[in-house]
Amino acid sequence: MPALILLVFLGTGLDLLYKVESNLTPELTVKVIGFQWFWGYEYSDCWYWKFMKTPYYNWESHLKKANLVPQDLRLLVVDKSLLVPVNTPIRVLITSADVIHRWSLPKARVKVDAVPGRVNQTIINFQDTGRFYGICREICGAGHSQIPIVVDRVTQKEWLSLI
Repeated sequence: MPALILLVFLGTGLDLLYKVESNLTPELTVKVIGFQWFWGYEYSDCWYWKFMKTPYYNWESHLKKANLVPQDLRLLVVDKSLLVPVNTPIRVLITSADVIHRWSLPKARVKVDAVPGRVNQTIINFQDTGRFYGICREICGAGHSQIPIVVDRVTQKEWLSLI
């Protein structure tokens, strides 16, 4: 009897997980690559790029150590943050180039491992504008605590003008 109950829970749980994952069709894909002391980002598979000459846009996000202003949070501010539009389903593909990292945004309830040779996926859809801060939550080497993550959420109109 207990095994039957567990099988029923397993079946309904897997069905629900499948429905949640398959319901969202992302409009934007962001690839996140963890490096030893910084994060790399790449926009790809985006409806916006159909009108552009380049198929993707990529950059690196490093810890900002100089030219800090008083409102900057020390060890949490980067030179170029990830910019995402609100009210848009976004697929985030996370991997690593060297060691295991963890792409973590605590306030957004997102925590995904970045493993070399493997691509993990999550789907995010932010409802309001603002800024999320995060850090690498793995002990991935010297200076691992200095790999900040900054995600700026803007309106779609702002996003198109800033990209």
